[in-house]
Amino acid sequence: MSSEASETLPNPYAAPQAELSSPMAIEQRGPEGIGGWLLLPLLGLIFTPIRCSLYLAIKNIPIFTEGHFSQLTDPNFAGYHSLWAPLLIMELVGNALIGVLAIWGLVLMFRKAKAFPRFMIIFYTAGLVFVTIDTMMGLQIPYLAEEGRRVFVKQMIQAAIPAAIWIPYMLVSKRVRNTFVN
Repeated sequence: MSSEASETLPNPYAAPQAELSSPMAIEQRGPEGIGGWLLLPLLGLIFTPIRCSLYLAIKNIPIFTEGHFSQLTDPNFAGYHSLWAPLLIMELVGNALIGVLAIWGLVLMFRKAKAFPRFMIIFYTAGLVFVTIDTMMGLQIPYLAEEGRRVFVKQMIQAAIPAAIWIPYMLVSKRVRNTFVN
């Protein structure tokens, strides 16, 4: 081979030129990686399955195992309401599902999956919808409406604030855009 021919052939061991970037290009691109404000949704995803598990163990499961469900759903019971059964079942399934979805969110986050931001938008929206339906159903039951109005307001705020903060963050953050590319 002549020296001219070897000059025109690309070096198979050289890094592609597009991958080489100047410090200026990195600076313009913005931050990346799981850090900064993204640590707060990470903590939320870590603690959500723990919180859901505790709620299931302390509140939801005992309702079914200690005879409360059959009592509350018995039409002869003084505190009976037709929404008790759907409400209690929805809370059991909903809390379990939210805990499992949070674990899946962690998997997507650590894989830096491109689907993570969209998943988190759906996750926060689903949490808000779940709490809203739970609240609306609970307020229809006279016993709960009397005792739990403050609890329902607190639950709504606890779901609405993270959704109001993190849904826009997932949509506009440069860190999110630069991190979740796989």
